[in-house]
Formats: sequence, structure tokens, C-alpha cells
Amino acid sequence: MKRHRIFKLKIGTRAVGDDVAHVVAIKKALGGRGEVRVNIRRGARRTRSGSRRVLPTRTAV
Repeated sequence: MKRHRIFKLKIGTRAVGDDVAHVVAIKKALGGRGEVRVNIRRGARRTRSGSRRVLPTRTAV
């Protein structure tokens, strides 16, 4: 039976720490059985001053 191996997550509406924790939890649950891709919603990461907050490009899991 063929199974999905790549999962694309859309994040960017919650706090950065919450989004990172969410992605890490899913990656750990998948283990070596799958890969995670992340799509960060543009415009969802604005601070009160209007500047963008940026996630690191890679997070070691």
C-alpha cells in the first residue's frame, strides 16, 4: 500500500514559538517515515511596528 511521505504545513497565524513547536511535534511523530515542508503565510508575521519577524531557515530536529 502506498503511503504519503511528504507533508506540507501552512503556518504563520500563531506565535513563532507555537508554530515551531507544532512543526517539531509533527516531525518527531513522523520519525523517519515522512518529511515535513513548511509554507509560512506572508503578512501573518507582522509586529505592532509593521516590521516582519523571521523564522530561522532551518531548525535541527
